[in-house]
Amino acid sequence: MTIEENGQSQDELWRRYHRHRKEDDDAGKGRFYQMRQWLNGIFIVLAIVGMIVWYAYSPKIGGITLISAVAFKFTELSLRIMKM
Repeated sequence: MTIEENGQSQDELWRRYHRHRKEDDDAGKGRFYQMRQWLNGIFIVLAIVGMIVWYAYSPKIGGITLISAVAFKFTELSLRIMKM
């Protein structure tokens, strides 16, 4: 059976396929997805700042910054595990 015989256009089939894929993708992300993205961003920024501070100024302050970055990553990991 071809598309013409079925009465559906190629565009309609494309929209149906992508609409269902988008719904599947959104369902798989979970309710904490946006918060996890923010926590990952904060982790990355703190890790970079911590390394710069560690090598340029003070290992003690850099270490504290890196430990706080790990705390944010641990929080994000906890939210990801709760999804399972």
